[in-house]
Amino acid sequence: MIVASYIIAKWKGGVHGIRLTAARDKTRVGFFDGGSRGNPGPGGSGSIVVEVGDGVHSLKMLWAAATALGRKTTTNNIAEFVGLHRLLTKAVEQNWTGIHVVGDSALILRMMETRKPPRARKLQHWYRVARRLADLCAVQSWRHHYRRHNKMADWAANFAMNTHSSVTMAFEDSPDDNEFTIGVKQLMHADVTDWISRLH
Repeated sequence: MIVASYIIAKWKGGVHGIRLTAARDKTRVGFFDGGSRGNPGPGGSGSIVVEVGDGVHSLKMLWAAATALGRKTTTNNIAEFVGLHRLLTKAVEQNWTGIHVVGDSALILRMMETRKPPRARKLQHWYRVARRLADLCAVQSWRHHYRRHNKMADWAANFAMNTHSSVTMAFEDSPDDNEFTIGVKQLMHADVTDWISRLH
């Protein structure tokens, strides 16, 4: 519970039938993932936001974060929620209303889409915070992708676990020659292409 409140404080300041918006509008897609080594054990999360124009040839990486979670009590589900919290918090801060959310945790996505809290008490606070953030930024859709189509967020989560460090990038201001930026950008096209293919 304390960890959840800390994360929100630190980084504070579903519908179907989706279609891409007109070019003058902004379609933004957020990807999240998380995991722990040992479950429970030290973990990490990844959070990515991409802007989609009129298709896969008009993609722009807006923001990405890898968050290291050093506590040995971190579970896979908690790490997933951290990735989702960071993504939604950024959407609220930037007024990215109507963002689409993608992840590979069917459990968490089902909770969020159906608005059914988890039975596990240790996850209930995490769910409530995520639900509040999702309502603030008016999440437009929740989509489950298998991990092979959620590689950006998975890569960022593993980066955090492997380096034991947290990284945040706003891509308008960030160079393209660092390991983190290169790592997430090279996976962007495939992940977003899969998301678009599921719209029809």
